[in-house]
Amino acid sequence: MKTRMLFFLFFVFSTNAFAHKASDSYLYMQQSSDGFQLRWDIALRDLEKYFLFDKNFDGLVDWGEVKEKSYDVESFAKDNLIVKQGSHYCHLNSMPIRIKHYVDGAYLALSFDSECDLTGAIDIQYKLFFKQDVQHRGLLRIAKGDDQNNYVFSPNKQKIQYGEKRDSNWKAFTSFVQQGIWHIWIGYDHILFLLSLLLPAVLYLNSRKWFPVDDFKLTVIDAVKIVTAFTIAHSITLAMVILAGIKFQVSWIESLIALSVILVALNNIYPILIPNRWIMGFVFGLVHGFGFASVLSELDMNTHNLLVSLLGFNIGVEIGQLIIVMAFLPIAYRLRNSAFYQAGVLKIGSIIIACMGFFWFVERSA
Repeated sequence: MKTRMLFFLFFVFSTNAFAHKASDSYLYMQQSSDGFQLRWDIALRDLEKYFLFDKNFDGLVDWGEVKEKSYDVESFAKDNLIVKQGSHYCHLNSMPIRIKHYVDGAYLALSFDSECDLTGAIDIQYKLFFKQDVQHRGLLRIAKGDDQNNYVFSPNKQKIQYGEKRDSNWKAFTSFVQQGIWHIWIGYDHILFLLSLLLPAVLYLNSRKWFPVDDFKLTVIDAVKIVTAFTIAHSITLAMVILAGIKFQVSWIESLIALSVILVALNNIYPILIPNRWIMGFVFGLVHGFGFASVLSELDMNTHNLLVSLLGFNIGVEIGQLIIVMAFLPIAYRLRNSAFYQAGVLKIGSIIIACMGFFWFVERSA
C-alpha cells in the first residue's frame, strides 16, 4: 500500500507540474585596453515582473517605454552584480542600452565598462532573480585574448573566482553537467514525454491490449531502446544547433514538444500510431533537442569551449534521464499486474498527461 501511494504521489506531482522556458540571462565580459567591458542581456519578459514598461497599457512595449525605465533597470541590475578585484569594488560605468533578439524573445542589453583588469584575479557575485525564481540561471562568458571561460550562476552557486591562470576545462565541464541535469528535471514536458514512453515498458501489446511482462530483463531492454533512441536523436539536434548555428523559432518548437506529449500519451490508450515506441522516441527526440539547445545556443563561445560545454550539458541531460528511469522502472514492474497500474496509472495517467500536453499546446500556440 505504501509503495502504491508513493508511486501515485510521484505520478500526480509529475503530471501537475507546469512547464515553461527556464529564466536565463547572459553576461559577456571581455578584456579591453583599460579594463573590461560587460554586456548583460536580461529577458524583457523577466524584467516586466518588476518594471511597468507598458505605461499606456496598450499591450505593446516600445523602445521609448523601455528607455524611460533604463536608469531604474540599470540600478536594479547593479544591485544584483558585485565585481571585486582584491578588496576593491569594480565600479560599473553605464553605457547606452539596446535591444537584442534571442531565439526565445527580446532581451534588454545593458552595457558597462570598468577600470578593473582581467589580467588579475577578480571575484564575481550574481544574485539576479534568485529570491523570486529558483530556476533562474546566469550564464557568464569571460574572454581574455584567445582564452574564453564559461560559468553558470545558480541559487547554490552565486559566486565565482576568475584567476590569472586559465580555469580548467574540467571545471567548465562539470558546471555544464550540473546544468544538464537541472534542465531535464525542470523541463516537465520532457519528463512527461519520457514517462509516457516508459509507462508501457512493463507491459506487452497483444490484440491492442496491454498485458504484464514476466521478465524484468525485457522491461529493461525496452526502456534502453527508448532512452537510447531519444538520446541519439536529441544529441544530433543539439549538436546541429550549437555547432552549425542552425536558427529556430522557440515558440514553434515548444508547441511541437507539447504535441509530442499528446501523441505519445494517446498512443498508450489507443496503441495504433507506431507500434515501436523507440521510433517515436527518436522522431520526437529530434524536436526535443531544439528545446535543450535553447539553453546553450545564445552563448557565443569559441569551438573549444563550445565542445566542452556541449559535451558536459548533454551528459548532464542523460544522467538526469537515467535517474528518472531507474526510479520509475522497478516500481512500475512491481505494480504491473495490478488494476491500479493498468487502468489507473497507464490509462488515466496517460489521459492526464495528454490533457497537460493539450493545455501547453494551446498556450504556446496562442
